[in-house]
Amino acid sequence: MTTQRYRDLRILLYDDYATATRNLVADLTGQISNRLSFSTGLHGGFKECSLFIPMDLPQAWSAYGAENFKGWYYHHLEILEDKAKVWEGRVTDVSVEWGADSFGVGLQAFGYWNAMRDRLYKGGTNTSTDWSAGTRKVHEVLREMVT
Repeated sequence: MTTQRYRDLRILLYDDYATATRNLVADLTGQISNRLSFSTGLHGGFKECSLFIPMDLPQAWSAYGAENFKGWYYHHLEILEDKAKVWEGRVTDVSVEWGADSFGVGLQAFGYWNAMRDRLYKGGTNTSTDWSAGTRKVHEVLREMVT
């Protein structure tokens, strides 16, 4: 059931981040439950997002990725308010959830700023950079990425 406070939000799930090659997997706008939260960081990057989508068992099973299906893992998630993008990132966890009055899928996603923690960056020399090191400043990371 869509709640009043989410009426201006659109939630779109794509199979890829690249706009030229991506396909819309699901428009979750009409399925937004009251379990939606997302945040941004002071640096302007998108942080964590979690939401619950009520759906029947076959749909939930497909989204979860059972029986050799990829499911919605690593899909691109966008949240828009009117036409402005207010959050985007990558789905990192899909869970089938049920309770006394609801059944569906829970999604956990992280903004792409968080993706820098996925692996080490190796430059042209024998050095490598750990993007997850907390002592790095944003301008240092960006300078290293573009040079």
